[in-house]
Amino acid sequence: MTDQEQIAEAEERLMTAVKAGDVNVVEALLDEEVQFIDEEGKVIPHSHDLDKYRAGRLLINNIDVCDKQISLIGNTAMVLVIDRIKGKCQGRRFEGRYLYMRVWKRKDTCWKISAASCAAVPVVEF
Repeated sequence: MTDQEQIAEAEERLMTAVKAGDVNVVEALLDEEVQFIDEEGKVIPHSHDLDKYRAGRLLINNIDVCDKQISLIGNTAMVLVIDRIKGKCQGRRFEGRYLYMRVWKRKDTCWKISAASCAAVPVVEF
């Protein structure tokens, strides 16, 4: 399997785990030192992000991938994804388009997310 295929497969595992609320799989894909920048520009420790899933404060009902780009440089991959997401956060329903950037680093024989960010993407009608 090529690096590109491994990253695509890891991204698929991540999306499946997020939709299922499987925190253990999500956590297994994260580097211990991962940094996450949320849609408000705050740097969040991964433990805080995972705690939202564990406590049921963040539920994702649906993720539709609108666009995905994977760029590889040596043992690092950058993934840019635009997703349409529906879910519930802190008891409130939400729906929107989000741009995610994830940096994957190869650790021994597996890939781990070492950095990620999220930004809301407005829907523009022409």
